[in-house]
Amino acid sequence: MIAVVVLAVLGAAIAWAAADDLRNGALARVLLAVGIMLLAVEPLENAIAYNRIAARRDTRVLASRWMAEHLAPGTKVQIVSNAIGLYGVLRMPPGIVVARVKPEPSALAAAGVTYVIVYDHVLPYLRPDSTAMAMLEPRLRLVAEFDPFTPNWPAALFEWGDAYYIPFHGFSGVSRPGPGVRIYALDAAGGGPGPEPHA
Repeated sequence: MIAVVVLAVLGAAIAWAAADDLRNGALARVLLAVGIMLLAVEPLENAIAYNRIAARRDTRVLASRWMAEHLAPGTKVQIVSNAIGLYGVLRMPPGIVVARVKPEPSALAAAGVTYVIVYDHVLPYLRPDSTAMAMLEPRLRLVAEFDPFTPNWPAALFEWGDAYYIPFHGFSGVSRPGPGVRIYALDAAGGGPGPEPHA
């Protein structure tokens, strides 16, 4: 973002110098100044929007703090995600153990898993494992949710070659960095209404 602004300033300086060579240098400089200001508006707005989003707490940090406050040390959790979606996951609080078993009810029960964490994003390789979710859904009870997207989420454009959670355009589509993070209690007998989800 900063590189774009620097290049724009350098381009403006070169154009300004070229305007001195024109026959009506004063008028050319005024027109050039107006043009530069118009061209600088969008990059400046984008830089401000990007920095505003980057300055807010990432959803993964919020989810990690929630677990530190609400889950007892020794609690076992399972991440249900496509394999590539394990890139850029949240840091577990001290004492929270990540189980790495098949995301099936019997395997999770045998491993002593009591919570399931799901990452979700518009990038297709950061979607949850739909097969596992369908199998587990009757036993899941949502206890917390951290969603970075706004109602204008379709405007957000992301870099498809990397799991980078801040858009490069359409900044109004997110309120903060990070993927969507949902935390579920895994109930042996089936889910029920849970606590009010967190935003």
